[in-house]
Amino acid sequence: MALRSAARFVLNSCVVYLSFAVVLPVLPSVAQAANNTPASPAAVAPTGQSSTPPAVAPSNTVNPSMIVIEPSVKALDAVWNVRHELHPQIVEFLKKKTAPSDNFEVLWRMARLSYYGGFFALANDASSEEKMEVFQVGTESGERARRLEPNRVEGHYWYAVTLGGWGIAKGILKALSSAGPMREALTEAIKIDQKYHYAGPLRVRGRLYNKLPGMISFGDNQKALEDLKKAVSLAPESKLNHVYLSEVQAKLQNKGEALKTLEFAKSLPDVVGVAEEAAYRKNISELENKFR
Repeated sequence: MALRSAARFVLNSCVVYLSFAVVLPVLPSVAQAANNTPASPAAVAPTGQSSTPPAVAPSNTVNPSMIVIEPSVKALDAVWNVRHELHPQIVEFLKKKTAPSDNFEVLWRMARLSYYGGFFALANDASSEEKMEVFQVGTESGERARRLEPNRVEGHYWYAVTLGGWGIAKGILKALSSAGPMREALTEAIKIDQKYHYAGPLRVRGRLYNKLPGMISFGDNQKALEDLKKAVSLAPESKLNHVYLSEVQAKLQNKGEALKTLEFAKSLPDVVGVAEEAAYRKNISELENKFR
């Protein structure tokens, strides 16, 4: 009975984990504004710029209808810049059984696109099988990338993120069994470049600590708080860092601080993709209503 209750808790946690990743209406692109970010109430001044390049599509991007999605660096970068306009094409491409590449730069980009495909491009009513199929492209590409370049951050990070998506799509036990390999890959990514993707390795590991149960896994809100505070310090321009931090603050019985963190997050300009930022704003609104 205790195991069944814990399993239900994990399932609910997984749903929350994915709540930011719903497909939302397309919003206008905005410029990268990391250099103009106000000081966060939850962070010290950043020690340096995030090692993540601007992710919002530039104004002179090629017409999306002209892009042919294929496993090459040029094509995958072009798709990434206008990904919010190519959801059906991205899903169709990821469902093709593309021959595995031996090019590290292609592999990690494939894993990154798999993350976006599974969390954002799939239809809301996509089946678990569809989600697993899309995320498996990322886990396989990310794993190959890790083996080819173990001292590069990208393979470790995108492998971990897509493994999490695959495990959740597969079911409760797979979500639990994926947690250990995810943490291992994220910890390796942190050693290499903790600032990558707006402090993504710290953000996702902190999320793991926050959402996993401590009784039958390694959930630990104090560790989550430590990781997420550091993520906010390193990349205060990321709304998602603040969103995840607010949830830990609320769990630790400090809803006032959580609401302050969310209020600050609302003031931030958009710095990642159109669909992602729309989801983050929706997440902020829902959490504010929950914490009040």
